[in-house]
Amino acid sequence: MREKFTKPGVEIWQELRGESVYPVTTEEKSSYASISKTKTFAPPTSNAEYLFAHLMRNMDQHALRPGAIHLVPNKIAVFLKKNDFGTAGSEAKALATLRFTA
Repeated sequence: MREKFTKPGVEIWQELRGESVYPVTTEEKSSYASISKTKTFAPPTSNAEYLFAHLMRNMDQHALRPGAIHLVPNKIAVFLKKNDFGTAGSEAKALATLRFTA
C-alpha cells in the first residue's frame, strides 16, 4: 500500500481497516487557530449587488459563531475566488476588542 499511495491514501486505508491513525479525544476543544467559512455561488455570478448581499448575510451568520464558543476575533478576512481560479481579497484587524453575543 505504501508504495502505491501517498500519505493521505495510506491513512485512509488504515482507518478503513480499523487502525486509528490519529488519537480520538472526547474533551471539548478549548483553543482554535482560526475559524473559516467558504461559500460557493452556483451558478457563478458577477452581479455585485448579489455578491455583496450574500457576503453580508454570511458575515452576519458566522460572526455569531465565535461568540457561541467565547472567542474574540482579532482579524476578519474576505476573499473572492473567480471563475479563472484567481482570487481577490481583503482583511481587517480589530482596532478594539469586540465581544460577540449570541
